[in-house]
Amino acid sequence: MGVRGAVFLGLTLSILPGVLGGALVVMYPASQICALRGSSVLIPCTYNYPDNATVTERKWSKDITSNWDAPPYIYQSNGASLDSDYTGRVQYTEINKSCRFMLTGIKNNDSGSYYFRIKINMQPNAYSGVPGVSLNVVDQTLIVTVTSTGSDEIFLVDNVTLTCSTTSCSPNQTEFTWFKDGRPTYNTTSNTLSFNNVSYGLYGNYSCAPKDNTSIQSPQITLNVKYAPVNTSVSVSPSGEIVEGSSVTLTCSSNANPPVQNYTWFKTNGAAVWEKGSGQSFTITNISPGDSGQYYCEAQNSIGAQNSSVTLNVQYAPKSTSVSVSPSGEIVEGSSVTLTCSSNANPPVQNYTWFKTNGAAVWEKGSGQSFNITEVISGDSGQYYCEAQNSIGAQKSSVTLNVQYAPKDTSVSVSPSGEIVEGSSVTLTCSSNANPPEQNYTWFKTNGAAVLEKGSGQSFNITEISSGDSGQYYCEAQNKHGAHNSTAVSVTVAGKLNLALILAVSGTVLFLIIVAVVVVIAVNRRKPGPSGEKTNSGTQGVAEIFFENTAISQTLGGEKGPSAAAPDEDLNYAAIHFQAKTPVGNGSTKPEEDDPSVIYSAVKGQS
Repeated sequence: MGVRGAVFLGLTLSILPGVLGGALVVMYPASQICALRGSSVLIPCTYNYPDNATVTERKWSKDITSNWDAPPYIYQSNGASLDSDYTGRVQYTEINKSCRFMLTGIKNNDSGSYYFRIKINMQPNAYSGVPGVSLNVVDQTLIVTVTSTGSDEIFLVDNVTLTCSTTSCSPNQTEFTWFKDGRPTYNTTSNTLSFNNVSYGLYGNYSCAPKDNTSIQSPQITLNVKYAPVNTSVSVSPSGEIVEGSSVTLTCSSNANPPVQNYTWFKTNGAAVWEKGSGQSFTITNISPGDSGQYYCEAQNSIGAQNSSVTLNVQYAPKSTSVSVSPSGEIVEGSSVTLTCSSNANPPVQNYTWFKTNGAAVWEKGSGQSFNITEVISGDSGQYYCEAQNSIGAQKSSVTLNVQYAPKDTSVSVSPSGEIVEGSSVTLTCSSNANPPEQNYTWFKTNGAAVLEKGSGQSFNITEISSGDSGQYYCEAQNKHGAHNSTAVSVTVAGKLNLALILAVSGTVLFLIIVAVVVVIAVNRRKPGPSGEKTNSGTQGVAEIFFENTAISQTLGGEKGPSAAAPDEDLNYAAIHFQAKTPVGNGSTKPEEDDPSVIYSAVKGQS
């Protein structure tokens, strides 16, 4: 039976004459196919037949010249008369009138023309689709070529196609595996790999190989995508906490093609930006809290630039520690005071501890940022300090509390101490405990219920003191917070002549005793005994001496002795009585009557 063939837009059709609609048709999408030796190739094919017909036989033949039904066949639907050279290498697929087959393990002698032959029940003879498909087996090295919608250079957003081929053919009916940087990355059913809107991640080295035989891999070709820096980042070394005084290195990393040409470092503070240095690394030695903040590097190449930032948090022990007192101003006894400790630290202060010192002694007083003293007393005065502590270290700060109070413990001392003699000088001194020190001292003398102000000043002097100065004295100590009175002290003035009188009388008495002794001795020597001789026992005269001391301050009358003194004079008399004693029966003596020999001595004091 005669057959006509036609090609439409690369599609080869073989049509049974006379019946196009519902006709017996074989179609070959590609009439010329090339394949690599050792690879696989897909021979595409579809067919059609009348709706009321039934397919009774399908088979593929190679290089038919005259007898279309002569075996051997490379494929036969009934499995008969197969060419042993194709056993196990033909994979036929019957899906939706598809007549394609895959030929694997391609050999050089597989080159030739392949025809699909179909037989239906309505036709007595089988039908072959001509001119079939021509397979060209090549034994050449694969190469990858790159085409781009842009210029010669490939930039982001360009469309790129990679083609795997040989110098003589393009095996587009072969499945390929594509390698990127030596690793299998993509699989395609054809020899092309396309990318739309390429990204920087596609940069790399590419190669291709038949999927079922990757040993015949092409040389690598570089997909050189040009892009500005991306994935810019900053690393900090050493990692972990950054402590004041240490050294820190910031390193900038970025992915760019062409590679980054310039790295520039900046530090920001709000809207302000300072350039700090250049180079891929930036080192800060002996870092301080002032170095804390946000840093960023700018990576730049000929295509563009990108920034990346990092924040440095420099940790340090407490510093600038200080103590404030509230309320400010004077601290008055009885009020309440709050001490507050402030410190600059990173991490923040974890513990505040309060201490009070007294010379070398130290007492812990409490903890917490604030320390309260309610109803403060004078004993609370002194130096206080707080210790601020975090995980890095500690620092102390002190303040002195000066508690002010009204005078207390006021007392009066008298100088000279002892008896106060009329005419002498006396100094009264007022002492008191007060803060601030006493500003005013006032002296008072009491006389019954009457109080007389006598003077001011810490000391009160009385010169030429007289008996009229005797009495109760007290002082009032006063400062701006109040006043306090001392306990009254008694001032008693003795007579002015008493001491002189005692001395005069003592001397006179001593003199008279001596005279009396002499007189007695003389009298006894002249007196004879009963027989005209002196006796040694019972007859000797005995003299008794009596002393009298009488102070007369008014006119004297009715007494023996000198005439009375004038009213304004003080007279003191001393009298010595000599009495002879007569022996009695038992040898004792008896005083005689008053002897007229009484000696009087008058002493007159001179003022």
